[in-house]
Amino acid sequence: IENVYGIIDRTIGVEYRDWFTFEIAPNTENDYDYFELSDVNGKIHIKGNEGLSLTTGLNYYYKNYVNVQISEQTMQVNMPDSIVPIGTTVRKETPIEVRYAFNYCTLSYTFAFFGEEEWQRENDWLALNGVNVVLDLAGQEATWIKFLMNFGYSFDDAKDWLVGPGYEAWQFMQNMEVFGGPLPDGYVIDRVELARSTQRWKRSLGMDTVLQG
Repeated sequence: IENVYGIIDRTIGVEYRDWFTFEIAPNTENDYDYFELSDVNGKIHIKGNEGLSLTTGLNYYYKNYVNVQISEQTMQVNMPDSIVPIGTTVRKETPIEVRYAFNYCTLSYTFAFFGEEEWQRENDWLALNGVNVVLDLAGQEATWIKFLMNFGYSFDDAKDWLVGPGYEAWQFMQNMEVFGGPLPDGYVIDRVELARSTQRWKRSLGMDTVLQG
């Protein structure tokens, strides 16, 4: 729930934390992911079966009650002066179990040089829109280096086999190598730390990470 509040902080602002309360509760009607919006003690109460359901409900309130629009590029976050009540209980659910994002080309072409701040904004957007399965290549550089070193390659030889960040889609789809590099050591290390932080954050909300086989 604290990570849900973190999305509020980064989108509309920390001063609006007190507008909302959150509750995680199982769906007693079926096995679908769901959220409910209602007015409780003068605040907007959002209930759902996991963190991702809460963020999806939050985005529903954003769009339908306060005209806030969060996109991958821009944010319209002109908030009203006071809480806009729900007026009733609004319940939404989905039978769609897998709601997937990205392919190899997206990660290589669009996100090749994203750092932690850019990825946090992207992950916030995914969470607000209910995406629960996300392809992630961050950290694969170190995985491949470690794998090749197990077969006797030196660290430098293993690292030099990898392509540059803008070409990873081609390498990880198995049709390119030794191009656009070599990768700096610091880049490899930073990508491991990026993978650890972003994947733990996604996991806390119930989002699964797809890794290369």
